[in-house]
Parts: sequence; structure tokens; C-alpha cells
Amino acid sequence: LTATLRQAVDRSEDSLPRKIPFAERQTRMDALRNALAGVSISGEHEPAHCVLDRACAMFETNSLKHLELSACVSRTLEVQGTTKSRELTLEKGSLVMKHS
Repeated sequence: LTATLRQAVDRSEDSLPRKIPFAERQTRMDALRNALAGVSISGEHEPAHCVLDRACAMFETNSLKHLELSACVSRTLEVQGTTKSRELTLEKGSLVMKHS
């Protein structure tokens, strides 16, 4: 408890969120899959570990922060080491996702 409080106090606004242990990550993802039974959370739709770490950090600190769309990559892209960036633009009255 003391270590957790110290870590919360010492953490700056720009510091990286703590990495969630594998077992906890799997437990949270399984619970999420069960809660959202109609939503496919696998393959291209499974969030990267860095996205989960940020979301868990927001949950633990009870704060809501903006996640850039370019930072929200899938687990498959994270494993491949691919750094595809996506950009959402408005073209001729419709939203278009561009990959670069």
C-alpha cells in the first residue's frame, strides 16, 4: 500500500503508465469480452498493450484523458512492430481513414 501511494505521488503528468502484468491484462480482457458479448475484440480489433496500460492508468487515477487516435493501435500491429499511422480526414462530406 505504501509503495502504491509513493508511486502515485512521485508520478509526473508526462510519465509513462505502469505496465499491467500479463495475468491481470488477460483477466481484464476476458472480463471485457464477457461484458461485451456482441462485440468482436480479437485480431485487428484487439487493443495494443500500450493502449490497455493507458486505459488502466486512467481507471486507477480516476481521471479521464484524451487518447490520440494515432496512439490507439491494434495488438497485431504492436506485435509486428509496425508503426502505421492513421489519419481521419473529411473529404467531400464524408470521413475517410488514411493509412500512412
